Amino acid sequence: MVEPVAEALAPWKVEDYLNAADYSVDPKYVPSDFALEFVTFIKLVNGVQGEEHKTPVVHYRMLDTITMGGTQIINLCHRGIAKTTVMAEYLFLYIAVYGELPGFGKINLALYVSDSIENGVKNMRKNLEFRYENSDFLKQYITDVRFTDIRWEFKNADGKAFIVKGYGAKTGVRGAKEMGTRPQLAVLDDLISDEDARSSTVISAVEDTVYKAVNYALHPTKNMIMPGPQPADYLGGSIQRVDLQSGQIETVVKAVPGTSSAYAARPTAQTTPGRGPQHECAGRNHCTDR
Repeated sequence: MVEPVAEALAPWKVEDYLNAADYSVDPKYVPSDFALEFVTFIKLVNGVQGEEHKTPVVHYRMLDTITMGGTQIINLCHRGIAKTTVMAEYLFLYIAVYGELPGFGKINLALYVSDSIENGVKNMRKNLEFRYENSDFLKQYITDVRFTDIRWEFKNADGKAFIVKGYGAKTGVRGAKEMGTRPQLAVLDDLISDEDARSSTVISAVEDTVYKAVNYALHPTKNMIMPGPQPADYLGGSIQRVDLQSGQIETVVKAVPGTSSAYAARPTAQTTPGRGPQHECAGRNHCTDR
């Protein structure tokens, strides 16, 4: 039998986060200044042609987490919610233009880790190139770009460089240091494909990348890690082998396909000992056009 105190203090698993959602409506919710600024940035990037869909409230929730003070942030989202677009593609372009994230500071080097170089990393390169080539705003404020399959360099109007280096989760992270510094940001995006989830060998390699290589590759005193898995990545047979180090995760956004989304915050290690898991949940944000 599990002791009540030990159970209360134990790190949460994916199921705990997903089951803790409170879908009641929060009429007092107000997006953070950063979330509003970021969505405005997206509008500027796309110009008169606009976006394919209007911004759902859940995107504001996801963006809120970036400037809440946490440095290990995870978003659990269903497929098709544009998680990669918002939390990787536009995020990289935002940093390329402004050179920093509010509340965190300057960022000049980042890692992007996806399932493989051939799939996730090359697709991100294509998407970034497309956004840049089709945006007058980006061409005005990012004066120089250099793309290879695994390295994307931007120089903004102030002459500040921002570099993103791409890696496959199965092959690990090597040679991340550049410009005399280590990366300050790591975005981990859809690390496990449906096929890879069936392989113990692949899952073990991904686990080493997430829990060892990425942590050691980042700047030792100033870093932010943003994993962005789908819950199915962990619930589809691989959860017993690759699970979130939940005791280190400080904020979570959860989205349920076709219905709604909810926000929950897990207490950090600094929470008063002896108090059980606490959540701050905010409610129904339909993932439809608004």
